[in-house]
Amino acid sequence: MIKKIYYILLLFAACTLHAQHPVYIQFSEKNDLPDIEFYSIIEDAKGFIWLAADKGFYRYDGNKFKIFTNKEKRGLSIFDPKEDSKGRVWCCNISGQFFYVENEELVTFIDLGKETQWQLGDFIVTETHLLVFSDKTIYKIALDTKQIEDRISLTDAYLGSPFVKGDQIYITAGDRIVALDKNLKITKQIASEAIYNDLVNVSQGRSIGISIEGKTYLKYKNAEFESLFFEFDINTGAYQEVNLPKELLSNQLIQIKYYKGEVFFSTSSGIWVFAYDDGKFTYKNRYFKDEFVSKLIIDKNENYWATTIGNGVFVIPNTNINDYNLPSDISQISSIEKINDHQFFFGTMTGKAGIYDVNQHTIEPVKLKGKGKVSSLVYNPKTSLIYISQSAQARILNLRTKKTVENDRFINARSLSLMQGDSIFYTNYRGAELVNGEESIFFPRKNLGRIRAYMGFYDAETKNSYVSYVDNLIRFDEKLQSKNIRFKEKPIHAVGIAKTDNGFIWVSTFKDGLFGIKNDRVVVHYNTENGLISNLTQKIQGDGNSLWIVTDKGIQFLNTETQTFQTLTKRDGINTYLINGIVPLKDNIIFSSVKGIFSIDRAKVFKNSKKPEIYFTGIQVNEKDTLIQEKISLPHSQNAIKISFNSNGFKSKQNMKYQSRLLGFNDSWIPVSEGANFVKYNSLPVGNYTFQVKGTSISSNKNSAIAAIKIAIKSPFWQKSWFIISAVLVSLLLIILYYKIILKKRDKQKNIELEKLAQERELVFLKLENLRSQMNPHFIFNALNSIQEFIILSKKNLASDYLGKFADLIRTYLNHSNKGEISLRDEINCLKMYLELEELRFEDKLVYSVDIDESINTKTLMIPTMLIQPYVENALKHGLLHRKENRVLTIVLKKSDTKNTIICEVTDNGVGRAKALELNQRKNKTQKPFSAKVIEDRLVLLNYGREKHIGISIEDLYDNKINASAGTKVIITIPMEKRNHKYTIHDKKI
Repeated sequence: MIKKIYYILLLFAACTLHAQHPVYIQFSEKNDLPDIEFYSIIEDAKGFIWLAADKGFYRYDGNKFKIFTNKEKRGLSIFDPKEDSKGRVWCCNISGQFFYVENEELVTFIDLGKETQWQLGDFIVTETHLLVFSDKTIYKIALDTKQIEDRISLTDAYLGSPFVKGDQIYITAGDRIVALDKNLKITKQIASEAIYNDLVNVSQGRSIGISIEGKTYLKYKNAEFESLFFEFDINTGAYQEVNLPKELLSNQLIQIKYYKGEVFFSTSSGIWVFAYDDGKFTYKNRYFKDEFVSKLIIDKNENYWATTIGNGVFVIPNTNINDYNLPSDISQISSIEKINDHQFFFGTMTGKAGIYDVNQHTIEPVKLKGKGKVSSLVYNPKTSLIYISQSAQARILNLRTKKTVENDRFINARSLSLMQGDSIFYTNYRGAELVNGEESIFFPRKNLGRIRAYMGFYDAETKNSYVSYVDNLIRFDEKLQSKNIRFKEKPIHAVGIAKTDNGFIWVSTFKDGLFGIKNDRVVVHYNTENGLISNLTQKIQGDGNSLWIVTDKGIQFLNTETQTFQTLTKRDGINTYLINGIVPLKDNIIFSSVKGIFSIDRAKVFKNSKKPEIYFTGIQVNEKDTLIQEKISLPHSQNAIKISFNSNGFKSKQNMKYQSRLLGFNDSWIPVSEGANFVKYNSLPVGNYTFQVKGTSISSNKNSAIAAIKIAIKSPFWQKSWFIISAVLVSLLLIILYYKIILKKRDKQKNIELEKLAQERELVFLKLENLRSQMNPHFIFNALNSIQEFIILSKKNLASDYLGKFADLIRTYLNHSNKGEISLRDEINCLKMYLELEELRFEDKLVYSVDIDESINTKTLMIPTMLIQPYVENALKHGLLHRKENRVLTIVLKKSDTKNTIICEVTDNGVGRAKALELNQRKNKTQKPFSAKVIEDRLVLLNYGREKHIGISIEDLYDNKINASAGTKVIITIPMEKRNHKYTIHDKKI
């Protein structure tokens, strides 16, 4: 025999048509369900829905379906999902393979195909073992080793399906019921020969176990596939047959489920619901009458999930919301009006009308002339008259006589309100009017004008009328005196007006939420900040001290005394929010729309939903998926993070509002965009953060616990303290070692250089002294020659004056001879003394001048001794001496405009350098003159070791008029350097 043959049998039975049925939602290929043939379904501890189907294994998270498979699986079909104590979800296939889902992957646990002869078997997962129940053998497989530890045979006959109750496993084995513990040790055997004899014709199929109010029941099938139902005392073995409802006798029973006093039979012809008391079944309802239902579960939020063979999955979000089975030609309801506690009048978009009896579920049609839309209705219970406004006509229906009278006063009314007597009050695009029999009374034009009116409402208690115009809300008293009702000095644009028993007038608006008015003043204002799910409110209806409110996101129930809201959304089975009529009856509230009519059981419709739970569905780092962990540590270069999250449950995406924050970055809660279930950070700086997210259920207004993930963006290693400290220490060590080596080398080199420098300095000093010795004797030689010449020529006075000045000059030179540098003023004074001597020698045929820039402080400027004198001497000796008359010598000292230097220009109008050289060569060749080479060598020695050098340039002057030499100009560039607040032209004393 093949186990669970019902999964592939398609049997259908005729069903009785009922007038109403629960609102359901179908998952099929049209809305992304990847299969249509489903064998089983479970809800796990986290709220995931798992589906075993013909084409695979699926998980639904409230938003989408995900398939789980692996390469080792033989075939597509999956059966019997179960959750173990570790939260893993198991399943099996008809080939004897067993799997579980862990870390978002389908893992193959064991392949028992050869052991079970590739037949489907029941299984149970304990904390330590997988227990597999085949037709005649029970296998015990260790979870840690995956080894078969035991094979147990209880009977030669076929085993029934295991039924777990407490810590015991009950199973039918031939003529007895065997109780086993979780280690498969027999704890009790209930001999049932009498049962077996009674069931001798029972087929070899599996039995189904169920517990109802502490009692155990087993279902069998006989040879004709008729279902038999027995109540057992598992302690004594006593039993008795329970008569199944006749509706089930010809149906194939797939599953039996007991929930809150009701027994649900999943069959080949839908789900049958019965109350069960004292061994008797009482019919209550039937769902999906044309479907082969393979499994029913009721999730933690009391959504009813039914899997079918061949038509997908059905969900009943709320069994207390029911659709009315209206004929297709009257399904587009445009207006409804209450007649009494079990009847209401309705009109359609096509001009059809009728009376619906909610007790009998019957419709009494009312014939109207014309096919115009029924736009508004109002009923007068005193006169039994119904006022019917259509787009092109208006009629008054007498319910007693069923006759109608045409009336053209309230055509195309947006609202109708009953007033005192036979008067009615209506609004339309022309304004608002009171109609009384054959007469019409218009509101005073001086207050209103004929302005487009939306809604009207008459308060019979205060005899006030309220009219919502396109630009204002106005209250009219009994004498039609008007008063504007405003909120914070702004007009109220009402789209709905209603009253509750506590005297409040309620006004709904299209963008400002809901206003509660008393004594012409807004007393309370509700919006999304204090209870409403949307500020776009629509139809409203008073119900005692409560108020029903329709918004664009759901239907809400306001208890005006406790000021609390309850909400119904599409997740709860509301199929449309385009409600055009609300009628409170005794037990139910009737809602109408162009999609038909549905009712709500006001006492049971609001479920006690569980607190939502938030979990993380994915983490992406730099747009790549990564493992979901409680703590994430990332390098600084991977700082673009996307975190996805979800709350399980039917249509959870439509029912949750999320808020998130990133502690360490921003401590404020930020709403997540509507419809989004992720948050992305494009570039997180280095630091430690905690991402937190929480959700609020729209329908229950319950908040979830905060889900959190810690995120650490690590500094680059070169910014970490250990690296910085290590780098500093290593650098210091290297520097110390380096400098030790360098210093050692430098000390050695320094000693060598000091010895060499001492030798070089001594050499330089000797060379300079030698040059001085060459220079001074040369000058003295020239001066003595001049004196000798004066004596020979008997010029005693000149010789005496010259000798005196020569002595003064020699004394000055002797004072300067041991100095490396003197002040510019001393240098000029020596030059003047020298020039005076030369002037005597030239017998007053020499004109000289010394011009000094006033900005030059000659006292503080220091220059090398006898720096200028050799060039002046050369000018006299080689240039002016050969000129017979008009000898001119000029010395100019000035500051440079662009450089921090002193320019000294020595200019003569002598014969020029070329002529002087020629004349010198004619003289005694044995005499060695004081040459320019000596001056150049001295200059080189003066510049030795200096950063800024003394510069010399010589220009030959030329007179174009006479085509001859005009003399020579020597330019001496002397750099100035500041030392100890004095300027000097050199930086070391030689």
